[in-house]
Amino acid sequence: MMSTQSLFLVGLKHVGKSTLASIAARTLNMTVLDLDTIIVELSEGCTGPREVYRRYGKDEFMRREALATDRAVAIATEEDVIIASGGGIADNPGALDSLRSSGLPVLYLFEQPLVLYDRVRAGGVPAFLDPERPREHFLELAESRDRAYRSIATAIVDVRERSISEAGAQLIEDIRRINVR
Repeated sequence: MMSTQSLFLVGLKHVGKSTLASIAARTLNMTVLDLDTIIVELSEGCTGPREVYRRYGKDEFMRREALATDRAVAIATEEDVIIASGGGIADNPGALDSLRSSGLPVLYLFEQPLVLYDRVRAGGVPAFLDPERPREHFLELAESRDRAYRSIATAIVDVRERSISEAGAQLIEDIRRINVR
């Protein structure tokens, strides 16, 4: 049983997991562990998760993501942390097993998929999307990941049509509501 008050944030790519985790952590006196950052730290010479994915491929990326999840859960047993997952953790059985077995609350940040697709596209089409049909592929992934996130969520944090500060306030309220802080 965990003695800390740690939690996971999950959600689709570009929903604001890292940004909102930082806002909540400041208010709640917690530390943020960003799984994408840990994955990059495990990948010498890579500057970001897209580069790790392109350089090593999907299977190796997923192995590193599961390892990063294990490391974050180990830290969460010692201190109060908000673990911001990557957007694709829903498709990684190894990482999801670690998340589920941790016993930590899981908060799912929800935003409309088309809004998120526009944010993703602004940064260039990521390697995990079909370059011939990126929008359709993103929406297909969004639908399946939404089901996965809802199935593991302790709470769903609706960030639709909210500013960053409003979404941060909603997240903090929801964290308090599930008695984490």
